Amino acid sequence: MEILRALARLDTVFGSDVYVSYSHEYAWQANQFGHVLIGLAATFAFGWLLSDYLLAFAAVAILYFLKELIDALIAIRLAPGVFPVDRREILLDGLVDFGFVLAGGALAWAADPASMLADLTTAAPAEAGARRELADWLFILFLVLLLAFFMTVRRPCLAAKRAFDKSNLPQLVRLSTFPQNFADDDWPALAAEIAAFASGSGSGTADQLVISGPPDSGRSTLAKAIGGDASACLRKVRYITASRLVEKRRIGFEHPSAPKQPWQLGEAGLVIVDDLPVAFLEAASPAKAVSRLIDVADGETIFEQPLRSDGEAGAAPAALRPLPGIVWVVDDAAAARRLLDGLQARFPGRRIVAVALQQALAQSRARAAERSSPGTS
Repeated sequence: MEILRALARLDTVFGSDVYVSYSHEYAWQANQFGHVLIGLAATFAFGWLLSDYLLAFAAVAILYFLKELIDALIAIRLAPGVFPVDRREILLDGLVDFGFVLAGGALAWAADPASMLADLTTAAPAEAGARRELADWLFILFLVLLLAFFMTVRRPCLAAKRAFDKSNLPQLVRLSTFPQNFADDDWPALAAEIAAFASGSGSGTADQLVISGPPDSGRSTLAKAIGGDASACLRKVRYITASRLVEKRRIGFEHPSAPKQPWQLGEAGLVIVDDLPVAFLEAASPAKAVSRLIDVADGETIFEQPLRSDGEAGAAPAALRPLPGIVWVVDDAAAARRLLDGLQARFPGRRIVAVALQQALAQSRARAAERSSPGTS
């Protein structure tokens, strides 16, 4: 069944990057194909040098295991320590990469061209043919095992990649790479609450976050990191700018998203609203500004509107959807206070937490990831 699912999504295996960017789902599969080739080429090279392909396979396995171990230790060591590092996630990622390298090495050992040529030139014709047939069957067996391994790990590994591709987040950033830049003195408790908000776990966590800070303090980076961790937890995340949110609010309803489209606001469990301009909040009272941003004609929010098919565009919604978690990103502290006042007036009883960042970030792994990661929108 997994093979049929993979064939049904050939666009995640084949595609050109001339007019569209690679999805993270496609990139993961291409990455694993590269790991197979690394194992194949390295085992061939060591086998030629050592004249023993089994020994070469063992050497490649040991060296790449050490490489993955060093990668994991570096990832843990370079984490700023503000947010926890998921060691299990790092370990599983390394083991999957290691497994594909081993698969490539096994294919090279099964082919064993040097020994095969020697057998064919020195053995009797009947014996050489039998050995060649055995080698062919062994190679086919390893190919089947490689395909089975790929199909086994593909579905769980691609689930988070697919969730991120549907989020519309411009870059993949994780909370564990974000440094300590919170203005709150009790920042460890705030960081723990942000992590719980991203994962959607725990009771008593915030319903909404309002992130603010000076230029280059990492406002959008933190919001994207929250979305990245939420996607890794397989939550439905939707990243949207404030201007696009206003457009959606004016339309008043949404259609269900197509497989290659981002989640709609009505499908998401977490919405990130970025680039909320200060002028928008200063043009009216806080409550009115929030209403102009999210309220549709019937007085409810665009986040709560149920999805409608083309034939239901003019019909009244039967029931409202639960309000998702929301992250708001604004420029400065004054705008954040006005937004916070408006949200508390609009959503009484909801827990809305202000997250203030204090200074410009010179450099961090989170900012580096934000600049280098390919866009997916």
